[in-house]
Amino acid sequence: MTSGPADESEEQFSGIFARVRKPRPNLQGRRSHTEMMVHVLDAIRNGADKPTRVMYKANLSWSACQNFLGHLAERGFVRVVPDGPRRRYELTPSGSEVLSSFTRVAEAIIA
Repeated sequence: MTSGPADESEEQFSGIFARVRKPRPNLQGRRSHTEMMVHVLDAIRNGADKPTRVMYKANLSWSACQNFLGHLAERGFVRVVPDGPRRRYELTPSGSEVLSSFTRVAEAIIA
């Protein structure tokens, strides 16, 4: 299996994000809501379009994933696409911009 641009950007993002996130003494390394939403956006950008796939790629519980997907859809960062009785999610241009901005900020912080 060959690595494409999506694989490289995923590795780059994950590497940057891992170096930015430091365990906080009072939370014992828990992710913030912002970090979890960024993980959801990143999962969708990297091909997870169904809720269960997003849940696994973002490492969230089902209820947390549903809450974040709803929040991101309300804000216009993801688009809900009906697929028969099911639904899929797509990253909107606005969501892609937020993800890119977060990556730039993370790079600036660790540089």
